[in-house]
Amino acid sequence: MDKIEYRAVIKFLTKEGVAPKDINDRLRAVYGVLAPSYATVKLWAKQFKWGRESLEDDPHTGRPIEATASDVVQKIEHHVHESSNERESVSSNVCSRWIPRTLNKSQKEERISAAHEFFELLEWNETDTFERIVTGEETWIHYYDPELKSQTMEWHKRGEPASKVPRKQIATKKVMASVFWDAKGILLVEFLPKNTTVTGYYYAKQIHRLRKAIREKLPGKKLYSPDLPPSDYFLFPNTKRYLKGKQYESEEEISNEIFNVWEDKDAEWFEGGIKALKHRYESVIRVHGDYFV
Repeated sequence: MDKIEYRAVIKFLTKEGVAPKDINDRLRAVYGVLAPSYATVKLWAKQFKWGRESLEDDPHTGRPIEATASDVVQKIEHHVHESSNERESVSSNVCSRWIPRTLNKSQKEERISAAHEFFELLEWNETDTFERIVTGEETWIHYYDPELKSQTMEWHKRGEPASKVPRKQIATKKVMASVFWDAKGILLVEFLPKNTTVTGYYYAKQIHRLRKAIREKLPGKKLYSPDLPPSDYFLFPNTKRYLKGKQYESEEEISNEIFNVWEDKDAEWFEGGIKALKHRYESVIRVHGDYFV
């Protein structure tokens, strides 16, 4: 059985709303031992459910496609210039913390203005505003990320020595995931193909696929990208907490684990992450447009 053939079957049945287990049973009934494994069926079903359209393997080698139009190059150069010195630290007599960059007066005023515009939208129709927000970011996911210190804590009687645990290092092997979601759940998930980078061309095609996913799943909604990404302060840290201390051998294992985490979450969980924007914009105003913890 050709892999494109079974992927086409999985895609069709997924769009009809058939569960992965039932898809697996039907493939087994027709193709027998030539059918793909249940893990493979489940992985592709989840990818098609969350926006994937292509039946082909992601490219693993070769030079990434580049956009060289002069106007695109100028925009990229401007972005690079604006993004320089992105990891500057702020010193105090307590400790230092990392911030994306030092904000000037104009940038702080822009953040305050965006916050006030956001609250105007909430006053007009809070429910509709939160429902229309679609946000997305990229994140690196390591094949092994050691447990948090809090995860290794154990009970001891008073006076007993603590156990000695060797320090473990984060795995160098990793994969980049692009995730777009809203107050109801995940809209689109894509894993960056190996040996490629997020170029302007790649991102443009990704946005096109996202718009298609929004049209299919959320008819009538428009794309709105908030200034303070809920992925960074809610979705990614809460998802990666489940991956701590676990070892993965392949991208397929990581993908399945992440999808399982999200499938266990109801709409209220995602809605809470989006609605936290209100508190964060309040903080922007409170600190006069500066960064906050």
